[in-house]
Amino acid sequence: MKKLFLPTLLGIGALFLLHSCGGDVKTTGNNDRQEQHVEQEINYASVKIGTQEWMETNLDLAFFCNGDEVTEAKTSEEWIKAGENGTPAWCYYAQENKEKYGKLYNWFAVIDERGLAPDGWHVPTDTEWNVLEEFLGTNIGKKLKSNTDWKSDGGGDNSSGFNALPCGARSADGNFNLLGIIAYWWSSTEKNEKTSYVRGLANDSNDNWRGAFPKQGAFSIRCVKDKADL
Repeated sequence: MKKLFLPTLLGIGALFLLHSCGGDVKTTGNNDRQEQHVEQEINYASVKIGTQEWMETNLDLAFFCNGDEVTEAKTSEEWIKAGENGTPAWCYYAQENKEKYGKLYNWFAVIDERGLAPDGWHVPTDTEWNVLEEFLGTNIGKKLKSNTDWKSDGGGDNSSGFNALPCGARSADGNFNLLGIIAYWWSSTEKNEKTSYVRGLANDSNDNWRGAFPKQGAFSIRCVKDKADL
């Protein structure tokens, strides 16, 4: 598999248990925000790929399941501070593309015990990404990538229905990188205290890429259906 380029990210973190909204999470009593989370949940179409069911678009939620707000980091300074403090945070790469590309999150949002994924869904583990790859076989990138938005005619045929768009990423220093060129998604599996596993695609390859990046970076989230619901 071809290794993709991304500027070095710095990060610290610890492993927590990942809960979906159906799990046991502390409720703050903010019913309006909880209802908003539920309203947003129902907008996610899905596609079955092998034995799994995946969302067709990236996650775009600003609240945890209990109604607590996920911090929006609008400036580089805010993004750096969130990473240094281990604070769950999200951002948009570009406002004009927010509905198409969804939010970018740091890993602290991925594993927060209040639950970010909608009810019945969860952020995939590294092993669940492996299952997807094994089912698709060769030329995985071509099968996952959309046939639009990728620079230099680097799109795929989207034969899987996954519809991967080149959303770019944000590094730990707050800089945005590679819109139209790469797509990265978090897994819920950490490699060590500082890094966690991601999956990535690039416009110049039909492969997919697995690597570990520091937890203060910002990547997309693509949820998979809880196994019991299939």
